[in-house]
Amino acid sequence: MHGKNLFTLFLVIMLMIVGVFIFMLSSNCITQDPQVVATIFVGLTAVIVSIFIGIINKRSTEQQTYQLLELAAIELFRFESHNSSICSLLHKEKGVKLQNMRIKTQIEFEAYITQVLNLFEIAIKYRLQKIFPADAFASWLPWMLEICGYATFRINWKEKFKPHYTNDLIIIIDTGIKCIEENRNKSQDSIKDEFYNRVAIIFKNDMTIKNWNKREVLCE
Repeated sequence: MHGKNLFTLFLVIMLMIVGVFIFMLSSNCITQDPQVVATIFVGLTAVIVSIFIGIINKRSTEQQTYQLLELAAIELFRFESHNSSICSLLHKEKGVKLQNMRIKTQIEFEAYITQVLNLFEIAIKYRLQKIFPADAFASWLPWMLEICGYATFRINWKEKFKPHYTNDLIIIIDTGIKCIEENRNKSQDSIKDEFYNRVAIIFKNDMTIKNWNKREVLCE
């Protein structure tokens, strides 16, 4: 909710309070003693202001959470740019099992994938709690699907990574992998449509998520 909308909401609520208060006075629902009237009005105003401040604080917390997630994503992208030898393992056409990597490489690759999945898990959690905006979360879905498309990730997901994550993340990652494996002969747009449709169902038919691929096509 933007600042202008918050101010409008505050004015509407105050006008409603004043209207109800005047109605109660005119209907003799409350005493017309000036001191009592003033006390009641101040009390009602304090309650409304308290609610309004709560809304602002909630919005501020949500904004900070979103910014922290985006900053964490930027740090991961920076890591990728400086550690191409580790990240290039994802691009191996036939995939590479962790146990077939050198120990140092295995540790670094596992740490990298774990950080990516941790970030996805937090984003999913905050979207379910309505903290992460729908459009911002939807913009992360191509990244999630991209990870699912790498053979190295897929062959290590089930045994190495999957047991350590919540069902919400597992469902989405499994959905991404399934969409890719079941639609190998279809276009990338078809795979994306299928993935977004299935994820939208998980989020109670979220139309922002469902239509995200159409938005991507329009922006091209």
